[in-house]
Amino acid sequence: MRPAAWLALLAIPLAAFVVTSPVRHARAAFPGRNGKIAYSRIGAETINVINPDGSHRRQLTHGPDAGDFDPAFSANGRRIAFAHTRRHGGSDIEVMKANGRDQRRLTSGHYDGDPAFAPGGRRIAFTRTGNDLKSNIYIVSANGHHHRRLTRTPGSANPAFSPNGNRIVFERFSILGSLADVWVMRADGSHRRRLTHTDHSTDPAYSPSGHRIAFRMGNDIAVMRADGSHQRRLTHDHNDSNPAFSPNGKRICFDRGDNPQIWIMDADGSHKHRVTKGVDSILPDWGVRR
Repeated sequence: MRPAAWLALLAIPLAAFVVTSPVRHARAAFPGRNGKIAYSRIGAETINVINPDGSHRRQLTHGPDAGDFDPAFSANGRRIAFAHTRRHGGSDIEVMKANGRDQRRLTSGHYDGDPAFAPGGRRIAFTRTGNDLKSNIYIVSANGHHHRRLTRTPGSANPAFSPNGNRIVFERFSILGSLADVWVMRADGSHRRRLTHTDHSTDPAYSPSGHRIAFRMGNDIAVMRADGSHQRRLTHDHNDSNPAFSPNGKRICFDRGDNPQIWIMDADGSHKHRVTKGVDSILPDWGVRR
């Protein structure tokens, strides 16, 4: 998620930013059978889950503070990491069971968002943005200890682990936040390499095989090989963002529209259909069936 966008969710005045944009996040699909889709509802600012056919929606969080967003499943589908905004400013990374119970805070005192589990479930990568709006990627153990900074280039955000845990794909913005491209690095933060050269590519998400990456190119969903080659648009001119592969790799969920809803399509871009309706819904992540 672009730092300016999710900081806006924390009630920081928009006048503080040079640019604004839709909410962003990046996800890795871990292999398995297709389970539920987690997402955020705008307005209520809650984490919800729903079946891919649109049935059995359930609200998981009911926080008394400013709200919850950015849900991310663990590889086994048993936990969800998310960002929790504080009433008086800032946001923390928290985790809970996939049924919404046992919520626990992992970070505090900063503007943290974009959590992403490592395959083993013991580490979570996330974006930390300072009061100067400069963001970098950090990692924290799943028990909340051992924070470590991975990048030192302001504008780095939206980390997602590869399914084997060896690499992290992320987005990097220009100083003013108006230009962005997809990058990849080793899981220790070394050997960073640029994958796209469009100046408007964000929201990277690995496929469960690790061979492909879905991402947002302009206002469309696109896919490419994990080395950045063979880039191809799957949607056209619908203001689509935040793609996430299904655990079986055959489908992609994403949010669409100025009053966004969650949609699903086949991984080749065909058979698009809407999953949610009513309240604006964003930031989907597709978990494995438990």
